[in-house]
Amino acid sequence: MTENNSDNIQYNSCISKGICSVNPRTSALQNVLGFYLSLCAKYCLKLFQKNELKESIKDFILNTVAVSVSNPEFTENCFMEAIERLRTILPEIVEKYNKLYEEKDFEGENISESKIFQKCGNIIDAIKFGEEIFQAHVKNIPAETRELFKIMLIVSRSISLNILDLESYGVSCGEEFEELLTILNSVNSQNTDTGNIKRELYKGAKCNTCLIIRLHEEQEKRYGKQKIVRVSYTTTPSKAVLAVGSNIRELETILETLKDTDID
Repeated sequence: MTENNSDNIQYNSCISKGICSVNPRTSALQNVLGFYLSLCAKYCLKLFQKNELKESIKDFILNTVAVSVSNPEFTENCFMEAIERLRTILPEIVEKYNKLYEEKDFEGENISESKIFQKCGNIIDAIKFGEEIFQAHVKNIPAETRELFKIMLIVSRSISLNILDLESYGVSCGEEFEELLTILNSVNSQNTDTGNIKRELYKGAKCNTCLIIRLHEEQEKRYGKQKIVRVSYTTTPSKAVLAVGSNIRELETILETLKDTDID
């Protein structure tokens, strides 16, 4: 069940929850996006805390994390669209951050044309860049820390998915989004103190558990408590729609759309 949105990076509850293996090309591109998301999070976290972060940038981060992290169906087109969006977002947030905190990050540089984007001019270069990031991590970051970072990214994806689901019920998740940014800011950092990383990982997991509980509560408010029912397996001579996924609000939208048709 995919939201009707022309932007391919938009969150899709069906494919974004896959747990299949990821091929090396996709993994390399995900490494690159992880690098950019971590860089953005450094600035977005401070701006969000000052209520200076645009809602559109927040939505982009949520959708990009939900779609790109550990998703075997993440496409190269999605990657290039995300990079082009980042070329616009990053200069904007850095400029606002510098003014707000009187910093001079990237001073005198055209960020969208700087070295950090030059390696993503096309897919082949981007894949090579992703492999370079991976090799640098292997060389400079202890194995235990790398594994903890991987887990943090998976937790960040789950947080993003649950925030997006909750927002479809009209629920605000400001504190949880701040925790997401904190996690992304921690991933790929130079900090290799496993104690600090584990504490942040625990906070993220606790945050995600709270989101799951809130989501269940919102679902019960809207649809009632879950119960065991008898399901018919008989067939009928009419057209049908096969729906997959776990977002009940998306299923509701489909059912509402089809209610006046002859589709079963």
